[in-house]
Amino acid sequence: MLLDAIRKIWDKIDSICLSIANIALFAAMLVVTADAGGRYLFSSPIIGDYDFTTFYLAPVIIYFILSYSYVTNAHIRIEFVFERLPKRLQRACRIVTEAIILILSMIFFVEGIERAWKSWVLKDVYQGAITWPLYWAYALVPIGFLFLAIRVAQQLVALIGAKGE
Repeated sequence: MLLDAIRKIWDKIDSICLSIANIALFAAMLVVTADAGGRYLFSSPIIGDYDFTTFYLAPVIIYFILSYSYVTNAHIRIEFVFERLPKRLQRACRIVTEAIILILSMIFFVEGIERAWKSWVLKDVYQGAITWPLYWAYALVPIGFLFLAIRVAQQLVALIGAKGE
């Protein structure tokens, strides 16, 4: 019951993150198109468009969909061996895999927080045509891995709690 309530909340959060990532993708397409149009039609490209897209939009697109892609099984999997294993061994493999993903997600979360914090303290910026603060971009990484870790933890609890598959 509690797991279902938590899953519904995270489904909503995933939906919001997916919408934000879609908006960022659309914004990236607009910025790149406007830059190309300005460059070729008016000989006046948009200053800083590449940096903005790279440091702000791309991380949103990538890290805000980690949890969603996990829960919808949109990632790459090799199943031709897994499907031929006995059900109990499949379940054991899934538990081990989920545990490894959870551990790695938490490591990336902690390291990402530390990196974002250092960037904030040092006022880390990218020196280009426009000076871009980098701590915002670094902060997006641990957010994505935190959401992934929560999703994986839910799945791991459900797998461990499942009766004798």
